Formats: sequence, C-alpha cells, structure tokens
Amino acid sequence: MIDSYKTKTQLIDELGKLRRQIAELDKTKIKLKKIDEALWESEEIFYKILSSAFDGIIITNSEGKIAFWNRAAEKMFGYSTEEALGKLIHKLIIPQKNWTKFESELPNFKKTGKGSTIDKVTEGVLLRKNGEKLTAEISLSSIQLWKKWYAIAIVHDITERKRAEEKLQESEKKYRAIFENTGTATFIIEEDTTISLANNKFTKLSGYSREEIEGKKSWTEFVVKEDLDRMRKYHYARRKAPDKAPKNYEFRFIDRNGSVKNIFITVDMIPGTKKSVASYLDITELKKAEEKIKASLKEREAMLREIHHRVKNNMQVISSLLRLPLRQIKNKKILDVFNVAQNRIRSMALIHDSLYRSEDLAMINFSDYINKLTTHLLAMYRTGSGNIDLRTEVEDVFLDINRAIPCGLIINELVSNSLKHAFTEGVKGEITVKMYSDKKGKYILIVSDTGIGLPEKIDFREVKTLGLQMVKDLVNQLNGTISLYRKMGTTFKITF
Repeated sequence: MIDSYKTKTQLIDELGKLRRQIAELDKTKIKLKKIDEALWESEEIFYKILSSAFDGIIITNSEGKIAFWNRAAEKMFGYSTEEALGKLIHKLIIPQKNWTKFESELPNFKKTGKGSTIDKVTEGVLLRKNGEKLTAEISLSSIQLWKKWYAIAIVHDITERKRAEEKLQESEKKYRAIFENTGTATFIIEEDTTISLANNKFTKLSGYSREEIEGKKSWTEFVVKEDLDRMRKYHYARRKAPDKAPKNYEFRFIDRNGSVKNIFITVDMIPGTKKSVASYLDITELKKAEEKIKASLKEREAMLREIHHRVKNNMQVISSLLRLPLRQIKNKKILDVFNVAQNRIRSMALIHDSLYRSEDLAMINFSDYINKLTTHLLAMYRTGSGNIDLRTEVEDVFLDINRAIPCGLIINELVSNSLKHAFTEGVKGEITVKMYSDKKGKYILIVSDTGIGLPEKIDFREVKTLGLQMVKDLVNQLNGTISLYRKMGTTFKITF
C-alpha cells in the first residue's frame, strides 16, 4: 500500500511538473510568436526603408550576385528586380574591365568580408539597361549573415553634378585663359585690399612671383605715396556704391626694384561680391612719347606763332609801303585802288595776327576778327558826317586759316563796297554783318546795307569789277553759294 501511495504521489508530482513545463512552453511559444512578429515587422520596416531610399541600394552575396535591389536601383539602371536578382553585378551593370579588381578580391571577401574597396566611397561610370552611362558615387560595406558575407552598395547618381562640374571646370578654364591672356596685368582684389589672384602679366610688371603676391600682398604696396590716398578712397567708395568711383584713371606704380611706372587702370566690382577685378596697362613709354610730342608741339607752336607774327609784320610793311605814295597821287581812282589793296592786305594781316594771339593755332575766333576788320573799314571810309552805323551780329564761330582768309576777304570787299557806294552823302544808313552756323553745320554769312541798292538790270555774277569777281571766286573756293536780295537796300547771303 505504501509503495502504491508513493507511486501515485510521484505521478502527481510528475504530472505537475509536466503541466508547468507545458505552461512554460506556451509562454515560450507566445514569446517566439511575438519575436517572429517583431522580426517580420522589423523586416517589413527595413524593406520599406530600403525601398523608399532615394539612392540605389544593392546587396550582393559573396559570389558577387545580386541578392537585393531597391526601387531607386530599378529607376537608376532600368532593370526590374526580377531581372537583376541572381545576376552578377559587375556583368549586369558595370563594364567588366572596371570590376576586374573587385572580381579578383571575391575569394578573399568570401572568407573575411574584407577588400580594398570595402568601407570606401569610390566613383564609377555605370551602364543603364538602354546603354546610357551614368556617373555614380558608390559606397561599399560588408555584413555577415548566417555565417556568410554580403556586400552592401549604396549608389548615388552624380551624373548631373558631374556635368555641372565639368561645365564649371570648362568655364573656369575659359575665364582663366582670358584672365591670363588679356594683354594687361590683371588681378583680383579682396575687400581688405589683399590681392587674391594675379596673372603672369602682373608678376612681370611687379617683379614678384605669384607665391609672393597671392594672399600676401596688398595692392597699396605698389602705389606711389602721393597717389595712394586718392586710390584708397576709390577702393572703399566702389564697395558702397560702384558708380561713385571712377573705373578708369591713371596713377604711378612701384615695382620690386623701386622703379616707377605710369599705369592706366581699369577696375570694377565682381557682381554679388565685395571683390573687384583690376587690370593695369603700362603706359610709361606712351607717357614718355607723349611728353616728347608735347615738347615738339610746343616748339612747333612757337615756330608757327612766329611765322604768323612775321607774315603779319610783312603785310603791315607792304601796307605801309603802299601808303607812302598816296600824298603824291591826285587821281581819285588811283587812290581808291591803293586803298582797296591796303584793305585787302590788312584783312589778311588781321587773320595772321588773330592766329598769333589765339590759344589754338588751328582755329580763329572769327567773331573777334569781324569786329576788328569792320571797325578798321569804318574808320578808313567814314566821312566827316559820321551818318553810317556798322553793326555786327556774330556767334562764336571758329574757322581754320584755309576758310578764314577767303571769308575775311569777302567781308572786306562787301563792306568796303557798301561804305563806298551804297550811301549818298549826308544820308543816314546802316551796314550789318551777321554770321552763324545752322543745324546742318553750314556757316551763314550775311552782309547787308540800307543804301540805294544795286540796280535791277545789273547781274552781280556778270559784273566785271574786280571786287565782285573776287567775291564770286572766293565763294567758289569755299565750296559755297551766294545770293543777292535787293529789298530795302542790298543784302548778300553766303552759305558754306
């Protein structure tokens, strides 16, 4: 009985143990189920993360065969996942010649998961399904699962970036070529006056190497002290308001040896920055040549003034010689001839005198000349009654000697004729000389009087008197035209 009781008790204990073990197994199953669910959930999240990534993610086994291929990789290369899985990555995507090193390292990767490209970022040219090429950054790493090594490749398409970089490099090469071959010493200036970039011409001009200049020297070190304050003001004004500082001017430059050179500078801001770009043109030899030319011109100017002065004096001598026999001549016609000759000579002498006194030897202020000439003629022909008024209305007209002399002689003849023939004795009258230029650049000369006028039957172009013939010839010499108006006296209008 006792043994039977023990056996029953033992059975109950064993049964309790079994129940407890079953309960533990149930708990374990629940845990495993939860773990399994968590694994599935984790795997789903992991898959969604990989699938939604913008970069291509490719997982290959130790044989180099594709085990995983996300959506970004599909779009990037044009292959579906079904086409890609199980294929050798280097044969499917990349030309084999680019992967010979990777392929040679596969046996070692299979054992150790290591290789020369693992845990590194490299660039490669890959192929799309349609044969198009793309440039990508490839980041390779390794992972061990179930005692096997897998390679994870993250592929980032940088094709557009590389194209942009290539365009930028090409643009930089062009601008660098321009920068180096402008023909002038060119450099870039920072806001603090430091020279950040200089071309070969600048190094030759300054006598310093690029290493000694770029990032180390200020442009102020190359400027003569007397010019520096002015240029500093330009430098800072240009950065506040670019239009407030001149873009072109001259200054004196000092090179490494202390030699001073004359420079013509062109400088402007680089848009969107506080930097400026400047180019220096060495005009030292030009300045020397300019000084020589100026000196030569001064000598020639002095010589020309002397010539005009002597011509004027010679003409005055001739005029004086013509005056000597006048007291002995009783014939009025002969006296008139001498007087006319004197006046013509004097009109030309006044031209040379005006040039001698003019600041510009090439041009004569003709308004001053007309006033002097008409004043002389009025004094020469005025009668005691003083009934003739002579008015001048002349703009600031400037003529060269080739036009001034014929124009002066024309005025001399016409005014002399009016003084001699237009007025009867004792009658008040007026002579007017006008000269101006019109909008077309033509000169208009008008000589008019309020005298008796030319008879209608007289054609002034056919008159054989020396004075009017000479006027007609002088107008032709000026390539001009002459018109006669007989209303209210006589008016001659010359256009040239």
